[in-house]
Amino acid sequence: MQMQIETIQIDIPKDMEDVTTYVFRSEDDDEELMITFDQSEPNGSDLDAVFADRREQVEMFLADEMSIEYEGSATLDGAQARILVFTFQDGDKSYRNRWVLLELRGEVFILLAYLTPLGQDPDSVVFEHILESISLQPGSMDNQPPKGYVRYNVRHIVLDVPQHLLPPQTYRFATEDERFEMEVAVYKPDMPLHQPPTFDQEISFETATDAVIVAQKIVPGPSPPLRGQIRQYILRREDDGKVVENILRLAHFLFSNHIEVHLSIRAPHDALPELESRWVEVVGKR
Repeated sequence: MQMQIETIQIDIPKDMEDVTTYVFRSEDDDEELMITFDQSEPNGSDLDAVFADRREQVEMFLADEMSIEYEGSATLDGAQARILVFTFQDGDKSYRNRWVLLELRGEVFILLAYLTPLGQDPDSVVFEHILESISLQPGSMDNQPPKGYVRYNVRHIVLDVPQHLLPPQTYRFATEDERFEMEVAVYKPDMPLHQPPTFDQEISFETATDAVIVAQKIVPGPSPPLRGQIRQYILRREDDGKVVENILRLAHFLFSNHIEVHLSIRAPHDALPELESRWVEVVGKR
């Protein structure tokens, strides 16, 4: 499968699923649109039961700080949905959160949560457009969004997002059994607060959580026109009293438009051939 991340097209291994938590956030962190996905339970939890459970959780968390403004139902591109609008206090700031929970083919529950500061008048118009733009049909990326919005394909849905909300910086993928995990992080020159980490900084995140480097090497670089460096590490850690070794392959790629992409694939140490085949799917075709 292919995925468009910013201006970069990435080939995703066919057995890997997108497990990214999609958060589109303003630079001041005061406004965000979060989209999460949950598989339905084997016993077939219905939309109302899941909605009630989510509402109960947020009521317990916010307690007396929460005030419900609206609760209702809707149909979005043929899918049943439940809507909850509530306000709450966070320190000296007040916010409004608009939730929409959709059930897709009885298999996936999709929650959209649009958070804005209380008193931000245009937020209701923006929210209405986001809902109206939702499409569950493939190919709906072909139409152009209206001015002020960017159209995104977010796993099972296509929707318009306000242009000032920045997309996720890191995208995560995994096989169903989670033996293989992949991350793609995009660093753009207009994001000065999110400078790309070095290899040493990235691997320090691993060793800070009790992993030990037992081997490392520089892997031959990618084929032109792709430019960058690739390193591979063998990491050892204890998990429930057992010694576990994983391969971590990191790559830093530079593109002509000054975008830097960091790619990582993690796999069990005994699965190097399978890691290589997935690596070829992502990088080898370039």
